[in-house]
Amino acid sequence: MTPRLPKNNFLLAILFLVFSNVHAEDSTKLSYEDFHRMVYTSHPLAKQAHLLTVNARYNLMLAKGNFDPVLSAEYNNKFFSGKNYYSLLSTMASVPLWFGPEIKAGFDQNTGAFVNGEELMPLEGLFYAGVKVPLGQGLLIDQRRAAVKQARIFIQMSDQQRLQLLNELYYEAFKAYVNWHLAYQNIIVFRKGEELSLNRLKFLREMHAAGERSGMDTLEANVQWQTRQLERREAEVQFRNAALFLSVFLWNENEDPMELKETIIPQSAPKAEIPMALLNPDSLKISIAGIDTIHPALAVYDAKLESLEVDLRLKRDKLKPKLSAQYNFLTSENTDNWAISQNNYKWGLSFSMPLFLRQERGNIGMAEVKIMNAQWELDNKRNEIAAKIRASWNEVIFYATQTELLRNNVRNYESLMEAERARFIAGESTVFMMNTRESKVIEAAIKLNETEAKYQKAQAAFRYAVGIGFSNL
Repeated sequence: MTPRLPKNNFLLAILFLVFSNVHAEDSTKLSYEDFHRMVYTSHPLAKQAHLLTVNARYNLMLAKGNFDPVLSAEYNNKFFSGKNYYSLLSTMASVPLWFGPEIKAGFDQNTGAFVNGEELMPLEGLFYAGVKVPLGQGLLIDQRRAAVKQARIFIQMSDQQRLQLLNELYYEAFKAYVNWHLAYQNIIVFRKGEELSLNRLKFLREMHAAGERSGMDTLEANVQWQTRQLERREAEVQFRNAALFLSVFLWNENEDPMELKETIIPQSAPKAEIPMALLNPDSLKISIAGIDTIHPALAVYDAKLESLEVDLRLKRDKLKPKLSAQYNFLTSENTDNWAISQNNYKWGLSFSMPLFLRQERGNIGMAEVKIMNAQWELDNKRNEIAAKIRASWNEVIFYATQTELLRNNVRNYESLMEAERARFIAGESTVFMMNTRESKVIEAAIKLNETEAKYQKAQAAFRYAVGIGFSNL
């Protein structure tokens, strides 16, 4: 079963509002904040990102399972020709400890006519309890402890991978919303231009009927109105296409893709504002120098290196001989004295070691190569991210300046257009000049819309490059 995120009543209300049937003449506004919540809550990639942490925690549970106490029992009996050859019962409980030793306790009972001499014991059986301690391999680290350490590192890695996936998803969703908003703003510009040309056409028709304007002026105004209609319709098609791309990020709670209706419009331009402290060269250098601590992609490489170091430490431990000692004190069932006895015990030593250690040295060499590769990958990734940070920072500065210049440009063109309109009404200007002034205003307004959209995308690209993300917008 796929885990589900907690439901959000506010989100359900928004989804109902956005995707319910509405009249064609109505318009419902969708803000970027609500859109972001929908992506976070319902998008499959967002859910997949959250599963990374869940999977990592299960992996830690799996690794810790190596330290679970174990109960075991075995019973063997041979009966032939009416004779009990042997009945062998062995039970044991073992508890591995984090620092290496393993505690054991159990009960053995062996009876029968042909029990091996070394397995003879009192009829009531023997209880035993003791400890097994590694003195060579496994004293400082072993496979169980390495697995738990790596699982804990994997949790840190999965958290950073989750942030990386979410940042990438939110970055793409942000750009889709910016494009959708841009397309709608262009529709507004072209609708206004169409309205101006229609009003002028009506005015010229009245003036032509009164004999104060020529038919050529009316024809030229009509052609301009038709041109503005074509531009507006093309902008509406672009808006519908942008809405389709935006719908890619919208899913309902049943994990079904959803599509925006044509009556849904953006509420306002999304903001990916960057802290002003980061928008100066000195702060940029500090940001690049400190990306290891904040960028999730680099944190993933750091965690990978840490895990490889644990693996190398484990492989180096294999160079030690396998040497372990165990001691068990023994007591029969009818003995009340459970103290360690100098007379009733069982102990032993085990030792083994390859003579040439070629397998161990080969494993160490491969582990060191993996670490070197991971370090070079980290260095290369750090360099790529630093370049992207500088490039996006340059674009932010450029488009910030361009946006302000274009705003002034639009205001100036509007002033020229208003002055030209006054001259046109007074009969001192031509339809051609009026159309030219309006076209310049429209072109400048469209250029401003596009530049503002690029400015927002540049800021989002800077956030994504630095690793700030979009969760705090």
